[in-house]
Amino acid sequence: DGCPKPPEIAHGYVEHSVRYQCKNYYKLRTEGDGVYTLNNEKQWINKAVGDKLPECEADDGCPKPPEIAHGYVEHSVRYQCKNYYKLRTEGDGVYTLNNEKQWINKAVGDKLPECEA
Repeated sequence: DGCPKPPEIAHGYVEHSVRYQCKNYYKLRTEGDGVYTLNNEKQWINKAVGDKLPECEADDGCPKPPEIAHGYVEHSVRYQCKNYYKLRTEGDGVYTLNNEKQWINKAVGDKLPECEA
């Protein structure tokens, strides 16, 4: 059934994104930052490389970060305002999905951001 759909806000939109990262001792080989957003055609697109997926390559100079037991991927969305509007409420517009499948912002909880002209 996938992730719950985040609520819409007036004069704004939701931007879904994923970030590809490499395992220990590897780094992204391709251009771009590994962040892909979902476009209107339901394709994951990176601003620098389009729909080309990143690749990982060995990175001997990269120290091994400490491992965590039972780690997980955190899903996040970022609300942005349309042209000529800006976020009026506190917070950065980034919401993450909590264990109760609620979209939560670190600064304002489940209160949705608002856009103002």
